Amino acid sequence: MKCSEKTNKTGFYYEVTEKQIEEHQKRSIEEILNWIESTNELIWMLQTEEERKRKYIFKPLKKHSEFRR
Repeated sequence: MKCSEKTNKTGFYYEVTEKQIEEHQKRSIEEILNWIESTNELIWMLQTEEERKRKYIFKPLKKHSEFRR
């Protein structure tokens, strides 16, 4: 879901239900790692070469007080 205009922030957020959390907790480590791997492969296919390189550029760390709540 896109962030609402009220927050005046950019990016995305997701809402999950208690049932979704419970279902996720039932998954094995292997299932979770396979899901992560397939998601990484999809992201890799969708990225340009420039976007792949950009992830290695240093980004200054935020102070704890700067994180959104």
